[in-house]
Amino acid sequence: DNGVVSIYNLDNTLVREVRNGDVEFSSKGTITWDGKDSEGNAVNNGVYIYIIEADGRIVCNGTVYVAR
Repeated sequence: DNGVVSIYNLDNTLVREVRNGDVEFSSKGTITWDGKDSEGNAVNNGVYIYIIEADGRIVCNGTVYVAR
């Protein structure tokens, strides 16, 4: 599988891209994002857009809210 999770802010700027091996997929089909950007910094509170792709096709997308 060539899976990738892309997370964008509402300005459509890529915040983080996670590929197979960089993230643990649970048996329930969930993925845990640590709320950090690609540099390892905590992102600001707010809404983020995620897109999950597998083998070059979008299989899931939506939004997540970060609140600390």
